[in-house]
Amino acid sequence: WLFCMLMLIAGFWGGFTYSLRGRVFVNAQTGNLVFLSLGIASWDTALIKNALATFLAYFLGIITAELISKEINKVSFLIWERILLFFSLIVTICLGFIPETAPFEFTNFSIAFTAAMQFNTFERAHGMGMATPFCTNHVKQASANLIRFLKTRDSNKLRISLSHLSMILSFVTGATLSIFLGKIFLGKAIWLSSFFILITLYFFSKSLKTYKIKKVK
Repeated sequence: WLFCMLMLIAGFWGGFTYSLRGRVFVNAQTGNLVFLSLGIASWDTALIKNALATFLAYFLGIITAELISKEINKVSFLIWERILLFFSLIVTICLGFIPETAPFEFTNFSIAFTAAMQFNTFERAHGMGMATPFCTNHVKQASANLIRFLKTRDSNKLRISLSHLSMILSFVTGATLSIFLGKIFLGKAIWLSSFFILITLYFFSKSLKTYKIKKVK
């Protein structure tokens, strides 16, 4: 459930920034590098700035998470994950107050930085590698494991395939919601992702308490 929620949020952010904040992908940096190249080739300075800001934010987000996550988790079990979710909540709440006339880079940099830290932090679920900000690996794993199940009848392969399909469905749901609500509420639509993050943080913290109680017993 945790990764489904994170994929829902990532899809929401992707749809939000593409439809309302300069048509860039805060999650998929391959696409942003294409936009950056397109901007350079046509000398579209607005596109160059937006794509470059998003790419640099993602780059810095990975570095930040890599530098501090393990050190912070030495203080308490999975405390970095909770801090990151709380940070994501604060960022998205603040972004809802940014006027529509503000440069897109403010929003895109903030979301890309946060998405990158999530990508570097939440990596595995039930022993399976999971990417939270984009779907390419989920498409590969869902299709490949479906074929493996059909060949071997190994139910574990089917479980893996369905797990990755649920990630894709969550992402599409989030993106669809953001694009639809963005037409009505514009930038304030980002607050729905704040609500999703709050739910995720609550149940993640609750599950950790349950885990610690069981461990003590």
